[in-house]
Amino acid sequence: MDHRVVLMVIAAVAIGVAAAILLYTARAAKLWARAEDEPKGEPFTLQDLRELQKRGEITPAEFEAMRGQLLAMHRQGSRPAGSATGGEPESQ
Repeated sequence: MDHRVVLMVIAAVAIGVAAAILLYTARAAKLWARAEDEPKGEPFTLQDLRELQKRGEITPAEFEAMRGQLLAMHRQGSRPAGSATGGEPESQ
């Protein structure tokens, strides 16, 4: 294989990687800027995450990670009635 062809392939791969990094950084900056505009008092819902994924603003992997964080925050902030930490006493 000619060395010019090898160099062109390497250059094409490098350009592709640089473009992917640039697109990822732009998406992250867009989500960060949008998060800064969100009112602080309103909770972020699972429906909000679904809409972001449907519009292509977050990837399925990002959706799953954010959903896990949302569920963890929900579990920390509220307990069902009758649980050991509060609520109505359990009948015996």
